[in-house]
Amino acid sequence: LNPGGPGGSGVQYARAAPAVVSGAVLDAYDIVGFDPRGVGVSEPVECLTDAETDVLIDTDPTPDDQAEEAALSAEAGSVGLRCERRSPDVYPWVDTESAAKDMDLLRSAMGEDRLHYLGKSYGTALGAVYADHFPDRVGRFVLDGALPTSLTSAEVSRGQAAGFELALQRFVADCLTRSDCPLEAEDTGAGVAEIGAFLAALDADPLPTSSDRMLSEALGATAVLYYLYFPPGDWAQLRQGLAEAFDGDGTLLLQLLDRRLQRSPETGVYATNAQEAYYAVTCLDRETGTFEDIQQRAEEWAVESPTFGPYLAWSDAVCAQWPASAVSEPREVAAEGAGPILVVSTQYDPATPYEWGVQLADGLADASLISLNADGHTAYFNGSSCVDEAVDAYLLRGEVPASDPRCGY
Repeated sequence: LNPGGPGGSGVQYARAAPAVVSGAVLDAYDIVGFDPRGVGVSEPVECLTDAETDVLIDTDPTPDDQAEEAALSAEAGSVGLRCERRSPDVYPWVDTESAAKDMDLLRSAMGEDRLHYLGKSYGTALGAVYADHFPDRVGRFVLDGALPTSLTSAEVSRGQAAGFELALQRFVADCLTRSDCPLEAEDTGAGVAEIGAFLAALDADPLPTSSDRMLSEALGATAVLYYLYFPPGDWAQLRQGLAEAFDGDGTLLLQLLDRRLQRSPETGVYATNAQEAYYAVTCLDRETGTFEDIQQRAEEWAVESPTFGPYLAWSDAVCAQWPASAVSEPREVAAEGAGPILVVSTQYDPATPYEWGVQLADGLADASLISLNADGHTAYFNGSSCVDEAVDAYLLRGEVPASDPRCGY
């Protein structure tokens, strides 16, 4: 199995298997996790010190003038140069095509004729590429929270900007029904604007925290975005963090962000190399375009996704200056001869929008789609008995739903 990222640890994911798959699946299968090349306890790509990672994450994500654009360009460009200097024998070889071939070596090492697989988020791209290369070795494949390999870098970032913008709207609509909601707005649109104005104000006036770090626009926006992923737990924490921030204390929002990034607030040490691995893989998988392309996207996306459009556009600045050329380009994956493959997609998934799941399922030669009408990123073993039963029937007995069960619609 693979948890996504790219940069997520499959080793840690396997250790957390009781929270990842049902008890019946846990009883029926050996759960095997691996860290893809460049990640975690594989030979990790090493680019940034912890302090340098802090600087990158705290770089203004929405530059307002040429000086701020130049500062962002310099910081983003330094990431690839540091990878090149510190991991010269690793960083050019961590692409998804190569990682998929590694998966087949693992299958062979386990003595299995076919590979059964659960991939979430980016893990769906890894699984789809494997299925396309090795269709005759595909067993039961579940791809949950689809990232189609046919998307360009701009299409990925633009889709996520729209996805997180919609997730923010739904968070606000939910918040306004609750007694602990800190928003003064009376409707969803005004509430979204209130949060946008709060984040924009952090650019000039960051908030103090209980540490020596200030809550900047970059840190505040990233905290808000990262706590739109999993509504059952995230939304309540985000309400509390915003309430304290609106009162002038950025401590909780910063603590929430550290928790999501697996950064120790006491030592400043990051538990994994997920930040570096994310860029190393992403920049090899897709061409990003030029810095000028990103400037234009930021302007355009600000209209359709005012909170997160520029943020997600400028997030591509690292790959726009990556020292190693991309080794892949967007392509349809059909996996002819494999199947049936099960694709799971959530209606209001912010990171992998629902339409991407439809697109992946349509492109595969033999695939079935399970749709979930809910908020949050990915669906299996995430609160829907309808999804869990359908996925388990497939993993345990090979049963493919005759039609999309449209869970929760």
